[in-house]
Amino acid sequence: MTGHKRSVLRFLAAVFTLAALLFCSAVGEDPPVDSKSIYENAKKFFLLGKYSEAADQFSRIVGYPDSENWVLYCKAHEEFKTADDYEGRGYLSSARECISRAGDCLTLLAGQEFEDAEKLKAYCTARSLELDGSTQAALEKYSGLSGVLDSSDRFLRLSEGRTLPTQAPEEKPLSFLSPVPASARKNTATYYGPGSSFVPQELIPDITALPAIAVCAEEDGFYMLEADTEGGKLRFWAPSLRIKPERIDTIHKIIGSPGFVTVFRDTEAFFGPGDGYVPAPCFVSAGTRVKAVEEEAEYTHVELTPAGSDKPVRVWIPTDALR
Repeated sequence: MTGHKRSVLRFLAAVFTLAALLFCSAVGEDPPVDSKSIYENAKKFFLLGKYSEAADQFSRIVGYPDSENWVLYCKAHEEFKTADDYEGRGYLSSARECISRAGDCLTLLAGQEFEDAEKLKAYCTARSLELDGSTQAALEKYSGLSGVLDSSDRFLRLSEGRTLPTQAPEEKPLSFLSPVPASARKNTATYYGPGSSFVPQELIPDITALPAIAVCAEEDGFYMLEADTEGGKLRFWAPSLRIKPERIDTIHKIIGSPGFVTVFRDTEAFFGPGDGYVPAPCFVSAGTRVKAVEEEAEYTHVELTPAGSDKPVRVWIPTDALR
């Protein structure tokens, strides 16, 4: 084939491709999906432990080899992660339900020779036995599952006599904090978290102009302040050096690192512990992982990074959304 003919054929191929794309656009259809790229990206999400995101990606390419199996596999791992959250907080019956759902996903993979599905089914049995208090039976199961998730750690823990609690711990959430009246020495930048690494607070441009502020808590050299605004009460943070409370001996101190938990239902968030506070612009979806700082009344103070932002924010969500 001459070089001239090859050039003509390449030109015609380009024309036909452009025409196809224009036709898809005209009839309201999307261009063909690059299934292979989505598949590879989904596996990367999985390796990063982002199982929900991975399942969503695999669901986009149903029909692509192994994609439906991967959806089940990802959902099983997400259930394992959720079960760990529940177990760590002492809610064993809820953890048991998660393990049961993981087992259901893995059962659907039976006969598919997919990854380590059969070993994970045995792991589900071991976890269920452990959660039911059948220590010896769980030990026997874990002994043959070395290398499967945290089986070795669980075997060691049980062999040393360290079993799971038989009931959820008694929770003692904070009552509403008692804010301490204060004044601002001078205007200062304020944030939705204890530090300049958090999202800046822009609803109140000048705290010295507020008729009243109060200190609710202290963390890492920042005060959590409360003030009344037209939209409701608002909590935000400012450097403690710029704030003068009437007394400091009763100010609550937030100590310790936040622990990760999963949100189990869609929920609104507020800039304070209750719907009487200003609503936060971020809606928290089920499956979101957040850092739980501490509880206050029926709300939990959590830290998360809103979509489209590179900085975190502290907000309050109903505590029952985390269970």
